[in-house]
Amino acid sequence: MELARALPPVEFRFTDPEDVAKYGDRWYRFAEGDVIRRRARDLIELEEQLGMTMIDTLNGMRMRTTLGELAVAWLGVREVDEDLAGEFDEFNPLTMLITWRPWQAPVDEGKDEPAEDTQPPPADTTPAPAGPSDPEISAPTDTVSLPVLPVVE
Repeated sequence: MELARALPPVEFRFTDPEDVAKYGDRWYRFAEGDVIRRRARDLIELEEQLGMTMIDTLNGMRMRTTLGELAVAWLGVREVDEDLAGEFDEFNPLTMLITWRPWQAPVDEGKDEPAEDTQPPPADTTPAPAGPSDPEISAPTDTVSLPVLPVVE
């Protein structure tokens, strides 16, 4: 996976009253680039906890699947507080009520511009639903050409 092709960071928060009571109403952050920068053994450990590969997690987020969004939300909460996130198998917020938006980098007073790697993403960065042949989410498929042969009688 190329770091340059990673989705821009997003932030999310829970809106269901039961989820807000458990996880708070704060904004959590998830960045695909942060996952790509993790060492192999850390990724293996996360995959074991998730019960799926990291590629499936990232593809699930790109395709806006319930499992993908659930996994990304768990990873985002886990980055802030592992105890609050708990075990992935027991993490069960109402995913359809999670609010997602492009991450906005904090701007320090006294600085003219944010650092290059902390600039906010372009305005329209919401991942669009993608199909299985989308090169962003799966390996390119081989092109097959079938020859046309004359009919044998």
